[in-house]
Amino acid sequence: MTVGRPDKLVALGDAVENAASNMSWPDWLSLDHSQKPPQTHIDESTLNRQWQGLMEEVHKEKAPTDAQIQNEETQLRQIENSVAANADMRKVFDDAIPQLHKRALSRHLSNTEVSRFYEQEGKLLLTHSSFVADRDRIMAATELMHQVADPVVTSQGMHDTCTMAGLEHKLTVQKPSVVAEMVTSLALNDKWVGHDGKTIAIDKESLSPKAEEQSFLPGDGDRSFASQLFQLGAMNDLMQHFDPRWRYLQHDEHWYRYLVGDAFGGTGELVVNPQGKSTGFADVTPNFFDTSGGPTSWATGEELTRLTGETYGIMQGAKYRYTNIPKHDMPAPGIDKDADVFYFATPQELENRLQQLKNSNGLPIMIAVAAEGLYRVRSGEKPSAGNEPDHIICIDDYTPAQGGKPAKVLLHNNWTQSFNDWTTVENFFPVVS
Repeated sequence: MTVGRPDKLVALGDAVENAASNMSWPDWLSLDHSQKPPQTHIDESTLNRQWQGLMEEVHKEKAPTDAQIQNEETQLRQIENSVAANADMRKVFDDAIPQLHKRALSRHLSNTEVSRFYEQEGKLLLTHSSFVADRDRIMAATELMHQVADPVVTSQGMHDTCTMAGLEHKLTVQKPSVVAEMVTSLALNDKWVGHDGKTIAIDKESLSPKAEEQSFLPGDGDRSFASQLFQLGAMNDLMQHFDPRWRYLQHDEHWYRYLVGDAFGGTGELVVNPQGKSTGFADVTPNFFDTSGGPTSWATGEELTRLTGETYGIMQGAKYRYTNIPKHDMPAPGIDKDADVFYFATPQELENRLQQLKNSNGLPIMIAVAAEGLYRVRSGEKPSAGNEPDHIICIDDYTPAQGGKPAKVLLHNNWTQSFNDWTTVENFFPVVS
């Protein structure tokens, strides 16, 4: 599934966004997370030595203490203030830390998860790379901090990566260290080694920010360089696990190609088959990719399971279970993709599942939708049902019907923030059924 940004395509034509331990937070609450270090430059060798010393202390503990988390935040501010030449980057980084603390509290993120994320941030800020320029590396680290503090800003931009953008949003909320580890590994080593030990190599040209990602904190609906790296890595982690391997590349965009109907070519995305030939998503085999041109729900669910061990992290209407859709869309023989997808047939089944997830701190969850209907949902209208899912978004929250008020879901789409809002289950259900 891969629906890009039709709202923005129109504008282009006119103008040529750890389920945690049950720990208490009284000590954390009492800490001053707004404390900022003096605006003085510290040489990188000293910063590296101090950071490594702190990491050694943290690793000795079964779980990082609140004081150690505060020390990590203080040192990360010192590092950013010393290595980032851009004053806007330094301010965004400083402002993100107390915001991240507030979100970690509300999501019950453990000290361990927060510390793992901070460890990757420190590594990305301090380690020079042969593959990513220093300015771009520091930009990615700062954007990553900003996005973890405020996950609503994650986006697929003008790219056909809705599945991996949905995955990125879910992980940014629940397991930000996984996103940070992949971004850091690609930026520093041009490769990712997953839990199964398989090395996923990325071509160097894909590791530079493209036109959309070159600006620090791009506009609403545009994709950041940090998100480019994660979506690039996750898509390759999926495709390079095929036997034989396929590859996904992100090269320079050519937006004018949209005007002649070549949307995929315009994004600079390339899919390369095992013979080295560039092709399109719809040609990818085995059939983990559907006819709309992107990973299926079960392929996306498998990637989530591969990265985190979580199953049933994506939902889809039972009408579109793979036994009911064209043979081209069926999974590879011998692979039961149902293991990673939760199917529902009625609004009540959808609500029951969302309530279970809410009770267990399991939201957001990815869900397959018919993209066309999202415009009517955004307008408060009820779209027509029966359109096959061709897009992935997330449900970030759910409230059941009570006191005469209808059940509602909070959506996170990967396009622009205007789609990220509450809507009734009644209005939403047609786009998933």
